[in-house]
Amino acid sequence: MFERCARLLGEADFDALALAYVDAHPPRDRSLGRYGVDFPEWLRARGPKWAIAAGVATIDAGLRRAFDAADADPVGRDRLLALPMTAWAGLRLDWVPALATGIVEAAAIERWRQPEHRGGEAADATMTAIAFWRRDGQTFFRSMAASEALLLARLRGGATLAEACADELSPIPLDVAAPALLSWIDEGWVAGLAADTDAA
Repeated sequence: MFERCARLLGEADFDALALAYVDAHPPRDRSLGRYGVDFPEWLRARGPKWAIAAGVATIDAGLRRAFDAADADPVGRDRLLALPMTAWAGLRLDWVPALATGIVEAAAIERWRQPEHRGGEAADATMTAIAFWRRDGQTFFRSMAASEALLLARLRGGATLAEACADELSPIPLDVAAPALLSWIDEGWVAGLAADTDAA
């Protein structure tokens, strides 16, 4: 599950950490399918030295989860564009099961892409939101701006598009929301669209 993290840390360091994790968290379930899902947080809790490795492990785990998630057919952009603009305010979205989000050290993203053979190291404390998904049998991840991550969280929580944008504490402009929505559909995150005609 943690291939890139192992490449980053090197075999000896990764094996030592994995054994320490097993000692601290012995398996308690017959199925090992989800064993180790909290390894990234355990690693992060060991201190700043392991922050980048924890972020890389978070990405490894997120991609594995996306790969194992149930199948669903995403909707196409034509479904959204067929709706009148007046219906967009009341949109509620269903999401493909493979979609998940997390937060990682920003530096970990580049290190996941280029996992050099070296030990743990202190990371920039900057954290960034990240999304994981699967489409056509292939897994993906990317970072999200804070406004996009907030909009996604509100919509996944059941808000309509209008409700998600008009939150009094942190409003999100339509010129941010509309491109984000289109990109999610293009990337295959959305499994269904429903328009609430009573929405303002």
